[in-house]
Amino acid sequence: MSRVQLAILSAIVAMAALPSRSFAVTNAVVGTCKTGTQFTTIQAAVKAATAGSTVQVCPGVYPEQVAIGTNLTLKGVTSGTSASVTITQPAGGLLPNAVSGLFGTLAVQLYVRATNVTISGIAVDGTLPSTAAACSSNSARWVGIMYQGGGGTLTGSSVLNAGCPGGISVFTDATPNAMSITNNVILNCGVSCIEVDYADTTTVTTAITGNTISVSPGNAVAQIGNTLGVEIQYAAGTLKVLNNFISDVGMGVLIENSQGVAVTGNTVAECQAGIVLGLVTASTVQSNHIAGALYGVYLQDANGSGGNTITKNTILNSQIGLDLLTPSGDVIAPNTYGNVQQTHN
Repeated sequence: MSRVQLAILSAIVAMAALPSRSFAVTNAVVGTCKTGTQFTTIQAAVKAATAGSTVQVCPGVYPEQVAIGTNLTLKGVTSGTSASVTITQPAGGLLPNAVSGLFGTLAVQLYVRATNVTISGIAVDGTLPSTAAACSSNSARWVGIMYQGGGGTLTGSSVLNAGCPGGISVFTDATPNAMSITNNVILNCGVSCIEVDYADTTTVTTAITGNTISVSPGNAVAQIGNTLGVEIQYAAGTLKVLNNFISDVGMGVLIENSQGVAVTGNTVAECQAGIVLGLVTASTVQSNHIAGALYGVYLQDANGSGGNTITKNTILNSQIGLDLLTPSGDVIAPNTYGNVQQTHN
């Protein structure tokens, strides 16, 4: 064998030893309702998709656990008269696949780990399959949709039925990029319907806008008295909670250890507490409509240095309109009260 032949043979052997590669596609389709590169699972499609492309998902039920690590759009599409795209738990339940500094090990159904991902027209149903292990034997906390360490947009989607008590329907954790949670439906949550932790929004905006959030009375997983509609912890910068409808939860909106949050134009009904601010500074609670709450607005200043503005709210059919603990430097008038036993406490 000549030296040239030997060199060619060596190169072929070396190439054969390399791990196989899958080539990215720009027109990934899950199902057969659209033309493109077709896949049978959402996970296979997002893994193959080119950064910046759109993965179209045909109507159907997809029992899988999905992780997205590429900047892309995941979009449910209409085919004929159907536009229902639902991700359910696999038959054996979810595997732990994420960790949170506050909550420990998580089992996330739709997990986003990229800097800019848009999800639209997707439903996530956390109902535990009959073949899966019981909640008490699963140490990982259930999460429906989670964005971690990045950002993006969640719109026109839904999360239904917390997988287990203590679950979180929509969770953003340590997101330094712009984040928009807009026009979604969140029903029958566990401990929290929408939770935002450690949002560093100094130069970008996190917005929670136009969502419908509710827990059905008697729901076995969601405990109405303990469920939080929107919870924000350790956030700083520009964060907005705007024009959401929240009902039948323990607290409608809970903001803790944060600054610069605007809670505006929301409707909060039949909750134990409408809007709660704990150790919050330089924030605004304005033009909200709160009805049927034990406490309309509860305020606890951070070391007496609040600088918060609570004005132009309408509080109806409540025991206490404003419950103030150590208020200092806050603007708390004017507000409108109706059938409130005690305006201030």
